[in-house]
Amino acid sequence: MTLDVLWSGPITLSDQLRVTQHPALQALWTILEQALQRQAGGVQQLTLGAHRLELGQRPHIMGILNVTPDSFSDGGLYFQPDQAIKHAETMLAAGADMIDVGGQSSRPGAVPVPPEVEQARVVPVIREIVQRFNAVVSVDTYRA
Repeated sequence: MTLDVLWSGPITLSDQLRVTQHPALQALWTILEQALQRQAGGVQQLTLGAHRLELGQRPHIMGILNVTPDSFSDGGLYFQPDQAIKHAETMLAAGADMIDVGGQSSRPGAVPVPPEVEQARVVPVIREIVQRFNAVVSVDTYRA
């Protein structure tokens, strides 16, 4: 069974929930309590190479960089590598914590490209972003 829960109240309510005799509520509280304990366990870090992202302190912003000629979000503005690099620099300067680079459009009706084409689009851009800005970069792809 899967259950989405929005907790809105002080943790001190746990004492009241614990004394309930309803088995379903006891099981639910056990799950909630475990989740709350994990959440309160302090700052978690995600290590990506030489970079560390502290999770749970603040939202992290991912800049999206589509290096496709038919991007639904930017109309292919960043298809050329030099334009893509400039846009990555702009996003990082504006506060992006990482850049996600995609080389195949996912817009409705887009024609899939061969893996070699996707790779030729993203790899040079990723290399330049990492070299020039020492940034965290991810790749938007379903291919390994």
